[in-house]
Amino acid sequence: KIINLNETNDGLILITQKNGIFKYKNSVLSKLNTSIDKELLNSSVYCSQYLSDGSLVLGTVSNGIFVLDNSKKLLYHVTQTDGLNNNTALSLFEDFDKNLWIGLDNGINCINLQSPIKSFSDNSGILGTIYTSVTFQNILYIGTNQGLFYKNMESASDFQLVKGTKGQVWSLFIHDDFLFCGHDSGTFIINNTSANLIYNQYGTWKFESV
Repeated sequence: KIINLNETNDGLILITQKNGIFKYKNSVLSKLNTSIDKELLNSSVYCSQYLSDGSLVLGTVSNGIFVLDNSKKLLYHVTQTDGLNNNTALSLFEDFDKNLWIGLDNGINCINLQSPIKSFSDNSGILGTIYTSVTFQNILYIGTNQGLFYKNMESASDFQLVKGTKGQVWSLFIHDDFLFCGHDSGTFIINNTSANLIYNQYGTWKFESV
């Protein structure tokens, strides 16, 4: 089932309900590969909207919205877990200020895609209360009362727990290209996605350069 047709400089773009995105040019129909082909097979696309910057938004039934860049790579996947009122998007609209409005099965949401600030909501409670955060070697780390979590800055994936850090994290500190983690169990040095406990006599609250 075809959900939408969009005329572009590179031909006609066809958005289908369950079979992905196609391009029709010079009487030839071809499938466009995207970074979310597997997700689209399990999602029912209900609406779509090209934005002024060339990105494409797909609204689905029960799986929120997907925002793809010009090369059809995933920029954002926003669901009820991330703050939408509902996971079923029935209509999409971009206003003059480039805000994305989403007509949902239950209410209306507005997303400011131009904002330099991104909000990570945790309605599941897995992350817990955040006490500290830092970016180090292109990875975003957040320390919470549940442990130290990380995600790649360029990835749309969820936060993952750094193994061995479950518990209260108080502080994160970068010194001489080392990332130190102040934990209720002591002091860790964080290497990418692993933790090395270097001091366990007391919990560590704060670091200072001397």
